[in-house]
Amino acid sequence: MPDSTWLAAAGPLPTYALLLAEGFTPVSGSLTISALSVQYYGYAAIQTANGDEMKYVLPLAAGVYDVRVLTRTGASHGIADLYLDGVEFHSLDLYSASTVNNVFLTKSSLVVTSSGLHTLSLKTDGKNASSSSYDRHVTSVRITPH
Repeated sequence: MPDSTWLAAAGPLPTYALLLAEGFTPVSGSLTISALSVQYYGYAAIQTANGDEMKYVLPLAAGVYDVRVLTRTGASHGIADLYLDGVEFHSLDLYSASTVNNVFLTKSSLVVTSSGLHTLSLKTDGKNASSSSYDRHVTSVRITPH
């Protein structure tokens, strides 16, 4: 992972990121990276228990961003909270009556107040009353200028 010395020498920080499933690391619970041919990019980062959390550390310039999560919804899917540097900024209910692949869910106007290394986390936080479990399948997270 880059440190502050590397960041200082790197020049301008990126204002765009595409975080693919295989780049996430577990914070809590188990994390499985599985081939999922029906999803774009062919893989998903899967966690299945309430409280499971995964993260991605990335350099990002200060600015206002849109965050677009490529996921899968279904009858056994939970609610995913999104965090930047430990602060929750959005919640996604991933429940649907039947499985739906390649669902894009967007949060507009995320404000990043300082340039540098940031930690984006997704944490399962409960489930819809109609859901049978807490599954979460994330294929990618795209961060773009608003």
